[in-house]
Amino acid sequence: FKRALALSLSMDNNRGKAINYNNIGEVYEFMGVYDSAMVYYTQSLKVNLQINSLKGEAISYNSIGKIHLYQGKAKDALNLFEQALKIDLELGDKKFITDSYVNLARAYCELNILDKAEEFSLKSLEMANHIGSIIHTQLAYETLSKIYEKRKLSSTALYYFKKSTAFKDSIVNEKNSRAIATMDVMYEIDKKEQDIQFLKQAQEINQKELARQVIIRNFYLAGFAFALLVVAITLYAFGIKRKSNRLLRQQKAEIEENNEKLNQQQDEILAQNEEIRKHQSNSEQKNKYLEEAYKVIEGYIGKITDSIRYAERIQKAILPPLNIASSYFPDAFTLYKPKDFVSGDFYWLSLSEETLYLAVADCTG
Repeated sequence: FKRALALSLSMDNNRGKAINYNNIGEVYEFMGVYDSAMVYYTQSLKVNLQINSLKGEAISYNSIGKIHLYQGKAKDALNLFEQALKIDLELGDKKFITDSYVNLARAYCELNILDKAEEFSLKSLEMANHIGSIIHTQLAYETLSKIYEKRKLSSTALYYFKKSTAFKDSIVNEKNSRAIATMDVMYEIDKKEQDIQFLKQAQEINQKELARQVIIRNFYLAGFAFALLVVAITLYAFGIKRKSNRLLRQQKAEIEENNEKLNQQQDEILAQNEEIRKHQSNSEQKNKYLEEAYKVIEGYIGKITDSIRYAERIQKAILPPLNIASSYFPDAFTLYKPKDFVSGDFYWLSLSEETLYLAVADCTG
């Protein structure tokens, strides 16, 4: 029962806890260890109240009441038996009603309220015969025997005692059968507990294996995802590199084409520069010749200019002044405009005695 209780506690099965607390209490009651029985019966009552189990409450009240009865607290026991009967009547469960009747009869008997004790004994006997409960029949006869013994009616007490003894033998046989059945049940329970334990261990192993497989699966998935990411990055980088290479090739081709054009232009420029240098060299040589010629010409010009100026001085010395004609001809004027220094055309005027000679001549041929 304690192993069953431990299982109920581990599974948080409140109904199982209430039943097993009560079962352990019954064992301690059978062993006469009433204090321990009271502890477990009280625990069972607490759980039954918690889960609002009326049938469980009635069982707990009867169980605790019997312990009080064994400990000589018949009045306390009576109160609990009355609470149990009230619930049993409400539920209409004849077996538990019979149990409460028997317990009330025993409590009243201990309190020497014999009429009440007999009343509930007869009720329990009638109900026990109706439901076929041997143990309740035996307890009812046993209580009636005690009642009549207290009334000093020995023959009647003996009658009920013999009845009780006869049913007690049947109960012993029934208990033996129940003991064997209980052993079978306990064996089955033990076997089932072992099976449950084995299944729990197998489940734990399976869960661990499943967890391990999940970890492995997640590891592979993570590795696969990482590989996909690497492939995607590689492909992306390859695409960018290929695009960059294509662009570089295109730019290289354009650069080479531009270089070719630049080389051609450079060759043309070099050729032009060479041509310019040649022209420049020729020009410099020509300029040199021109400078030398200019110097020569300049020398000739200087000499010619000197000759012309000398001729001008001679002309001015020989020709009369311009205003001399005005002295002879007041209304006349002389227009004489040499181009540079001297003129090929010239005038001449001279007075000889009373004759005025005037001449305009051209000496250029």
